[in-house]
Amino acid sequence: MSDAAMIELIHVKKSFGAVSVLKDISLRVPRGGVVALIGPSGSGKSTLLRCLNLLTLPESGVIRVGRSTMDFTNGHQLPRDKDLAAFRARTGMVFQNFNLFPHMSVIRNVMEGPVTVLKVRPDEARQTALALLDKVGLRDKADV
Repeated sequence: MSDAAMIELIHVKKSFGAVSVLKDISLRVPRGGVVALIGPSGSGKSTLLRCLNLLTLPESGVIRVGRSTMDFTNGHQLPRDKDLAAFRARTGMVFQNFNLFPHMSVIRNVMEGPVTVLKVRPDEARQTALALLDKVGLRDKADV
């Protein structure tokens, strides 16, 4: 991966039974780049994203995010649980549906990952969460 690429997929393949969903997908996203995945329902968008953060493991290919590389080519073993957890701790995914904890406020939902997974101090996580809510115009909903 060159220094300019932040995300790279190389020959990624994923099937569910006889249905081949991702057929030799290669993609490079430069640092600071923005990509939109569009297509009809069932075309593999969510599967691609789930493979990118290893919620679904591809059958073959290479996935690179930042300096982390996961190699699924022939002859390579699946990553250890510890390596998967470390990789996932540095990546994130926003789901299509609302998947908020209903017993928590918006700010607590935004803070939960950094506090629980990354062990960020709650006061620091709150400041970051407020800044993120501000970016998307939802700061006024922080305590909802």
